[in-house]
Amino acid sequence: GNDDRLYLFEAVGMILGADDVDEATQIEYLKQVARMLCEQIEQAVAGRADDNNVQLATRAIVAIGNISKGFSERTCVATRPGTGEIFRSCLEMTLKCLDVWPRNSSVRNRVTAFLHRMIELLGSSVTPYLAPVVDKLRRNAGAVELRETLVLFNQLLATYKTMLAPFVVDILPSLTSQVFSTVAREYAQASATAKGEIALNTESVREASDLERTWLTTTSALGSNGLLTLVFAGDNLQASTELRESMINRLMDAATSHSMVSVRKV
Repeated sequence: GNDDRLYLFEAVGMILGADDVDEATQIEYLKQVARMLCEQIEQAVAGRADDNNVQLATRAIVAIGNISKGFSERTCVATRPGTGEIFRSCLEMTLKCLDVWPRNSSVRNRVTAFLHRMIELLGSSVTPYLAPVVDKLRRNAGAVELRETLVLFNQLLATYKTMLAPFVVDILPSLTSQVFSTVAREYAQASATAKGEIALNTESVREASDLERTWLTTTSALGSNGLLTLVFAGDNLQASTELRESMINRLMDAATSHSMVSVRKV
């Protein structure tokens, strides 16, 4: 996805996104280029596990992202929503890559980067896609991949704050449970291997600790961006209470008794 020829698509986007290009011409040519790139992704997805298909798909995703640099949110949402609809259809196509290559780091990085760009371009209309994307990223994820998912989650919170309230309310309970169970499993396995004493310098413990630290940062971000109140005021009082108690207990345990000073500090 780092081929210098991809800058050609950035130039195309700058030309097509210019204000003096009339709407009909803009949409006509944008559709042609978008259709070509989406067909390339579709063909790559149909080819499944071939490494070359991964490369074709990621190059097409980068190309679409480069085109989008020539367009603004004002154009795609307010003045010419037809152009925004084209980019939205491209987003739907790129997300199919996560169904085929959910664990491929290149695919995950390209798709999440493109998602960030589409949020900038299309605003709140992208919100319905966020929960499915996070679900795909965390499906069967280990500690490292789950931490990457939390990093995306934190970036979204920092940028879009309460606009993401429906997404956070939907995804937080299951995401919280998965993080806690993954950390506990990694520590338990390390303890069993060391016959009761966890060796803090093992790779699995380091990964679990990084995940736990990132989760504590996530909890802080939820509070500072005004989202915890919305999450805990959900329709299901019992579920909201259980989530609140589990998060508070986790914070208390980490602050008072975690073996690593850096985690206690967070």
